Amino acid sequence: MWKKDESPDNNWEGALKYCEDMDLAGFSDWRLPNIKELATILDLSFKNNCWHHKDFFPNVKTAPLGFYWASTTYGDTFGWGVNFQFGYDGYYAAKKNGRYAFRPVRTIIDEKNRGK
Repeated sequence: MWKKDESPDNNWEGALKYCEDMDLAGFSDWRLPNIKELATILDLSFKNNCWHHKDFFPNVKTAPLGFYWASTTYGDTFGWGVNFQFGYDGYYAAKKNGRYAFRPVRTIIDEKNRGK
């Protein structure tokens, strides 16, 4: 389950904390997505001149840089993320200090079918 609207730009640690502290739609188990989860928003077909699934995520920031934080790190120093302006993932060269967009996510557990 993804947060529908954008969260305020933040550095990597601030984005982690924002997600951990968030209480939305009756849930308090929000988190910063890992790089594999965040990459599912990418649409590499470049449909409608867009690098993300715009039908599901219409408000993705693509300018000035379009970089979104993931919880995944590159080594101990760099935060990994996805660039929705240019359609790729990578780590941020200024380590974890830049103020960028992020989209909180939570895992949905289907209690009815758990263990089947």
